[in-house]
Formats: sequence, C-alpha cells, structure tokens
Amino acid sequence: MLVLEKGSDVGGVWSTEGNEWSRVNHSEPAYRMLEKDGPRNFFHPPKSQLLWDCTRIASSELAHRIRLRSSVISVSSVEQTGAAGVEIEGNYIIEYDDLRNGDAPLRQRIRANQVVLCVNRRLGKLRQVSWKNEHLFKGEVRYGVGNQIQDVNFVGKRVLIVGGGAFATENARTVIEKGASSVLVLSRRRGSSMPQIIDYLGFVRPRKETFENDATGSARSFSAWQQAYEACGVSPPECWKEGRIAPVGHTITVSDIWLVAHYYGLLSTR
Repeated sequence: MLVLEKGSDVGGVWSTEGNEWSRVNHSEPAYRMLEKDGPRNFFHPPKSQLLWDCTRIASSELAHRIRLRSSVISVSSVEQTGAAGVEIEGNYIIEYDDLRNGDAPLRQRIRANQVVLCVNRRLGKLRQVSWKNEHLFKGEVRYGVGNQIQDVNFVGKRVLIVGGGAFATENARTVIEKGASSVLVLSRRRGSSMPQIIDYLGFVRPRKETFENDATGSARSFSAWQQAYEACGVSPPECWKEGRIAPVGHTITVSDIWLVAHYYGLLSTR
C-alpha cells in the first residue's frame, strides 16, 4: 500500500483550512481514529486531536508508506502487461509528479491493483468573493477558514456570516463565544443544525442487523428536533418540507449554541 499526498503534511483540509478552534461538527465516530496510545478521543474532537491522530498513524502504522508532495496527474486502467518503468504489477497505472525538488518536478509512474481517491468533495479551493461597493464597507471582511478571524475583536460587534454550511455554523458559534452582540447568517438556503443530544442518541441507540436505526425512534428524534427549533425560534431549513433532513450537498451540523443563541435573539438567518 502507498499513499500519495500533494501537500507537505497529512490531515487534508483539517490541516490547511481548519481553524485552531474547529471541531468535528457531525457524525464524530466516523472520524474517530483507533484508540491505542495517547489520550482518548473526545465526542466532536478538536482539530488538534485529529491532526495528532493523523500524525501518529502516519508515523507508525503507515511509516514509509506515505509520499508527501506527490501530485497525481492521471490514473489509467490497463491490463497486467508488466510495462517497463513501473515499480509493481497491477491493473492501474498512476502517474504523479514528485514535487520535492521545487521547480523541477520529477514525473513518476507506478502500478496498483486498486486505487482509492481520498479527495475533499465539499470544501474544495477557497472561493474568493467580492461585492459591488465592498470598498465602502467600514467593517472588516474575513474568510472563516485558516484562522483568518483569530485576531478580530468581536466584542459588541454586529456580524454578518455569508453561507449556510458547516463553516458558517462553526463561525456563528465562535463569534458569539467571542462576544458578538448579534449575528445574521445570510445564505441561499438554510442548513440543518441539530442539538448535540439528537446526534448522540443516533449513535447510542440499538441498531438492526442491517446497522440501521429503528424508524420509529428516528421519527421521534426528528420530532424532538423540530420541537426544539420551534421552542427556540429557529427557522427550519426549506428542505424539511421537501422530505430531506439536509439540503443536497450539505451535511448536518451539530451545535447547541445555534439553538440557544436564537432563543436569546443573538442569532438569526435569512
């Protein structure tokens, strides 16, 4: 087995785009690393713990099996013909550039029986956005990734967050914790943010032999989730009327502060 990583470190978007205060925002057991040596994983672990786990695994179980600064160019399906210049036999030929030499990348070819593409499907590259008359705005404009808001003083400030996904939920929580007086989340569609107890119950409830939760229990949990939204004055996402728990392409976020801040009039969405 061989892992090719374009970056100079392991951890993917958690390493490049995650904030120091970022936490796993949903389905945490899917992120949980094998618990061997070291501290136990928290529920919704912070970025530091995820990167610690990744580094530990990369330097132990995957030692000498990771090639950093290796940019994959192509993956081609071929028959096992034993082509020259290839390291091992396999059904696929992978071409990649070894970027360790800086301006002089070295093209390499290997063969493998199986290829797994572990690429981010949600965040992608940071999209730079500008608006008409933005230069007249007297406040600060920051992106909520890569620690870009770390030095901002939010005490008593009115904050507008553009976007309705996981990072929007995270930044709403962060600026409220940092003392913002009001937060407005502006997005094309509302995302789904559940209380942590609903997320927790989804993992501790007994499962069927097919590993599915009982439908009756799921309906009760969703009903409680809806009641919590109504009690706290949270506008439900439009997708709920369409029979979807979360919008297409969105994940479900987990945030008690999302509901509590709505209840106290600190947070609203449009």
